[in-house]
Amino acid sequence: MQKIIALFFVLLFPLFNPHPALAKSYTIDNAQIDIQINPDGTADVSETRTYTFNGHFENGEWLTNIEKNKIDINSVSLSEGGTEYKIGSEPAPGYYTVNEAGNELKVNWKYSADDETKKFTIKFRILDAISNYSDTAEFYWKF
Repeated sequence: MQKIIALFFVLLFPLFNPHPALAKSYTIDNAQIDIQINPDGTADVSETRTYTFNGHFENGEWLTNIEKNKIDINSVSLSEGGTEYKIGSEPAPGYYTVNEAGNELKVNWKYSADDETKKFTIKFRILDAISNYSDTAEFYWKF
């Protein structure tokens, strides 16, 4: 009988002594977008986002629609706090890849963040960014 009671407590103890959940989250505290319209009708874009991480994170992703938005895929670069990342698929912090996935341009990168704040900047060039009309010109872009 004592073995049955002991087994009962061993099996049910975890139900009465729950462990805290290991939750993690992040917020985007700031997004700054700078655009330089060039005389040749292109536009250079710099998007800087400030993230606050609670918990451990290591993968970043950025997407944009390229069906309507003509991005020069060779112009894409990524940095963290002023340190340039290298293009490549190495599974280590400091590397990023650029791929076309359907109608989207997809940038993935590796980093390491543990309960901290980081700034990531993506730069790229938009081709044919300006629409010219007889009486005006227009720059239209969805961020």
